[in-house]
Amino acid sequence: MDMQRTNPPEPSTARPQQRSAGRQLPGRQATPGPWRSLLEWLRNGQLFSLLLFLLTCSALVYLFIDLRFVVRQVSVEGNSTLADEDVVDLAGLRGRLIWFAHGGDVLERLTEHPYIVAASVELSLPDRARIRIEEQRPKVHWQTSSGHYLVDSAGKVMTTTQELGGEDVLVIIDASNHPLETGTQLDLSAIQFAQTLAIRLPNELAVTPTQVIWDPQLGISVRTASDQVIIFGRNEELDRKLAVLHQLLTDQTAFTYLDLQLSAPFYQYQVAATATPVATSVSP
Repeated sequence: MDMQRTNPPEPSTARPQQRSAGRQLPGRQATPGPWRSLLEWLRNGQLFSLLLFLLTCSALVYLFIDLRFVVRQVSVEGNSTLADEDVVDLAGLRGRLIWFAHGGDVLERLTEHPYIVAASVELSLPDRARIRIEEQRPKVHWQTSSGHYLVDSAGKVMTTTQELGGEDVLVIIDASNHPLETGTQLDLSAIQFAQTLAIRLPNELAVTPTQVIWDPQLGISVRTASDQVIIFGRNEELDRKLAVLHQLLTDQTAFTYLDLQLSAPFYQYQVAATATPVATSVSP
């Protein structure tokens, strides 16, 4: 019997493949939980940034839509020719959000007015505005029988002057002829009223006074180039007085004397020096 020798099979040297430690099976990817995400946001500051952004947006929305920041209270300083409401309407501040109320268009509208030389606006939260204006004011000479006197802005006599005035100087004739000296306090309200008339009459009614007269009893009166005497009195109801004068001029009513102090203004037409004057009254 033939016998054959066979060597036993050598063990295999191939090693089983091991699964990579970092490899994950598909469909089994881990996701952090909500608390872990919150902690991560807190750690890197993302949550704080988000909250700050939301608070900022909320504050901006509140400031821009809250009606408490709409300008409602408007005060005016420095005006005597223009009424407060006229200046307020001209500025156009009332009803605007205070954040947009300090534009250059406000100052431009104010200074474009012929009576206003300079203007400024001051805003205060939540809804206040203060308008300061400087009105056009002619210089004043106070004339008495003893001469011309320079007058300062407070109505005090400064010194005598040899100048007889000019286009930019308002001469007020004192009908009382009381003696004056440096430092004498004149009627400031009468001076300001005369300045107002010197501005408004030419601009609004095309009437240029040739004389402005002050009397302790009658107040302020003017004489026109047509030798008409118009009594305005005190600085009261000026708009009504100007409206009556405007109506008479529009109707071409002849008059040589007009008293606008009364509730029913009185006017008179002197036909001739020796003739009987024709007098009547105007319904207010």
